[in-house]
Amino acid sequence: TYSIYGGGGYSTYSEIEDGERISNPGYKYFLYFSKVSGNFQFNAGHQTETDTWEINDLGFQRRANEMSSFVNLRYNIYQPFSIFNNLFTSIDARNLSLYAPRKYQEFGVGTRVRMEFTNFWEFTSRMSFRPVDSKDYYEPRVSGEDFGQYFFLQRPSVFMNWDLETDSRKALRFQFGYNNWSRRFDNASSQELSIEPRFRANDRLTFSTEANFNWNKNNKGYVNKDEGLNEIYFGNRDINTLDVELALTYSFNTKMDLFVRARNYWSRVNYTEYFQLGMDGELNATSYTGNDVNGVSQHDTDYSVFNVDIVYTWQIAPGSFFTATYKTFREKENQDISTLFLENFGNTLDAPGNNTFSLKLIYFLDYSQIFHGKK
Repeated sequence: TYSIYGGGGYSTYSEIEDGERISNPGYKYFLYFSKVSGNFQFNAGHQTETDTWEINDLGFQRRANEMSSFVNLRYNIYQPFSIFNNLFTSIDARNLSLYAPRKYQEFGVGTRVRMEFTNFWEFTSRMSFRPVDSKDYYEPRVSGEDFGQYFFLQRPSVFMNWDLETDSRKALRFQFGYNNWSRRFDNASSQELSIEPRFRANDRLTFSTEANFNWNKNNKGYVNKDEGLNEIYFGNRDINTLDVELALTYSFNTKMDLFVRARNYWSRVNYTEYFQLGMDGELNATSYTGNDVNGVSQHDTDYSVFNVDIVYTWQIAPGSFFTATYKTFREKENQDISTLFLENFGNTLDAPGNNTFSLKLIYFLDYSQIFHGKK
């Protein structure tokens, strides 16, 4: 009915400074308490990671120096009723701050509703918003003594998402998604539309595709830093991104598969204004233009990537696999944001890249059978 989950960790690394070995100990801990049964459920918890918590030599660490607390309330209906097979709802709140220095970062609340209909279509709606200002200490990209002094002040914003998925049991299935983020303070917004059709031709062959279109208006972010003047510049920019993927999966039998995927990613960034970041997190007017001596923007960017992956997998024995992989990759980046899609795609295919072919064999050795003659 109830659950308590907690844990912690300790890390240390040392370095030589002025002939002396200095240790840098760090730690983390977390504790969650939950109600995990019934229609009404909840989950609450806290996690702390110190600024010296460091495990990158032994694993993966996304970010340390963080303290977070949250609470989540859920009400679920598991039995079919009316036009629904089931219905799940939740509301949550989260507060985030730095560990060192102890400073507030952000507070947010959110809701989620997921429903499955009697025809096995699914619809999910999410909404989250930051009702008060938040402080981003990482976007100014400073370290050492300056960290915690500079921050980027983020005004209240709202994010909404809707996803619709047709019956996944059918040969033809569609997924549609739409995201909308907005910030009224500076008329900033982001919209994303995604379409993911999948066609299962038979028990062996499946085709799938995914297309994502994203439009960012009045996006604010880091540009560069003038070390001589000790000024940090931010920019106002419009960002348009297209990400298209085609995939094919073919199963020769229960132990042998072929996977083919082609993907094209294209993003264009157009700067319209520049600012100087103040110590209070505000963006102030600046004489910085972002242009070179010829009046051409140094920061407008047209970036595109095209890659193809072909992966053949064969399970040659229990727990043992042979894999052959071929990858080709092309990448292009310049300041010309005026090209159209077909022209840009052709330029990407002509750009320098690389091709890789690799073979991998994983073979499972049964200890008991080798050393004890057991089967």
